[in-house]
Amino acid sequence: MVIIADDFTGALDTGVKLSSTGARVKIVPYMERYTEAEADVLVIDAETRHLSSPIVYERIAAICTQYEYIPYFYIKTDSALRGQIGVTVKAAMETLGVHQAAFAPSYPAMHRITRNGRQLIDGKPLKESAFAHDPLNPVTVDMVKELFDHTGMVVCNAKSSQPLSSFPQDTIVIYDAETDEELCEIAAHLHSEGKLRLTVGCAGFAEALSGVIPLPPGSRKEVSRPRQLLVFCGSLNQTTYRQIEYGIANGFVQMTCSMNTLQDDGWFAKVHALLSQGSNVIIVITDEGMPEISVIEQSHLIQHYGGQILLKLLCSEEMNDYAVMVIGGDTLMGFMNEANFPEIDIHGELTPGVVSFTMQLNGRQYEFLSKSGGFGEETLFLDIMKEGTKA
Repeated sequence: MVIIADDFTGALDTGVKLSSTGARVKIVPYMERYTEAEADVLVIDAETRHLSSPIVYERIAAICTQYEYIPYFYIKTDSALRGQIGVTVKAAMETLGVHQAAFAPSYPAMHRITRNGRQLIDGKPLKESAFAHDPLNPVTVDMVKELFDHTGMVVCNAKSSQPLSSFPQDTIVIYDAETDEELCEIAAHLHSEGKLRLTVGCAGFAEALSGVIPLPPGSRKEVSRPRQLLVFCGSLNQTTYRQIEYGIANGFVQMTCSMNTLQDDGWFAKVHALLSQGSNVIIVITDEGMPEISVIEQSHLIQHYGGQILLKLLCSEEMNDYAVMVIGGDTLMGFMNEANFPEIDIHGELTPGVVSFTMQLNGRQYEFLSKSGGFGEETLFLDIMKEGTKA
């Protein structure tokens, strides 16, 4: 199976749904080439969220062409409908020669559902959520079919009980779902109809599909709670801000960093002292000292210096007892680029949307957690430290 995600946290929170079945899952950047012998599920981070439509189409078409011999494809979408979803689906359908595709964008475990073709978060239309104010990808729609307005594609809305074969050819069918059971019903219909070549959705639908797509069985990995936590945050989402505030009110220590921090030995000494004391630390990346450039260029620069700062922190012995939680797909990808994209091993989820994985770097193994900026309750940091479970 090939999963195409538009950012790195999306690749992780979807890949973990398949690895939980015991399947061998490998997460790779879009420019690398792998064969099916190396994994049962290949999750490709296409990094398309901030790109223009023509470049997105070209990149998705190239990935689908490269792996067209693989029987199952999944387009992983953001549950808040950010990114170039319409053109991504169009490129995949046209390249793979698929004439009908099911799109189930709901993620009930994260309180994101699709009702009458409208995406709701915590019971409110998406346009009324914090994602409407995303500085990089502000969401301007909540009717899912509007994502395809400029693609020329035929779009239909459907209930979970309606089979895909009841709709016309050359159609993308958007399914309502408010529960995990409804997602499983959609997956079961697609399986019985032989319509699993190309499916579309977020991590919730991927989990439902893991029950019907035939993947080789394997052993599950152990997931354990962190003893101490270093949170490294580049997200600007209001959900993350609430989590930071709650963490600080309950004993976490906050520090900020900027592009000037790399030359500030005193800053690193303060962090090392906190880690030596066993403090739980939240580091927030700021745009202090940022040159007058576009928002997208600023984002790339933040990824670059944020990745360098985290890489430098990992070299300290004080990090041995810490798990590193990176918030935000762009932030995590920035670090992965600075670290030359080391091999990672997914272990599982501590809570929905929080993925546990290990990474080999400079001869040492590090424990990491990741999450999208918009995921989780305000108590999240404390919850993952006391609610870690064995998979």
